Amino acid sequence: MYAVPDPDVGDQVMAALVLRGESSFDPDEFAKFLLAQPDIAALQVPRFVRLTSRLPRTSTYKVLKRSLTAQRWRTPDPVWWREGPQTVYEPLTPSSDPIRLDWGARSVRR
Repeated sequence: MYAVPDPDVGDQVMAALVLRGESSFDPDEFAKFLLAQPDIAALQVPRFVRLTSRLPRTSTYKVLKRSLTAQRWRTPDPVWWREGPQTVYEPLTPSSDPIRLDWGARSVRR
């Protein structure tokens, strides 16, 4: 998990999940998993979930969170998000982008 900028509240929580093999993301199961965690406060539940095959790493194999933060949700990887306090994740699309960033030619999201 890492922080991504939000103009209204400063930062939002984003998680990057590495899916292996034939695995698939089930947003309902992920939400149930989060709700079952006694050590995760409501503010720690990720607003965005990025699904990727690999994470950017340093030469010592540490995850480069600053790269993930800089990319935000502007990535070719699928991104899911939840709009409000409820834990219902939906695919993020240009029309559902909460901050309405430029999704044009400069965006890396396809």
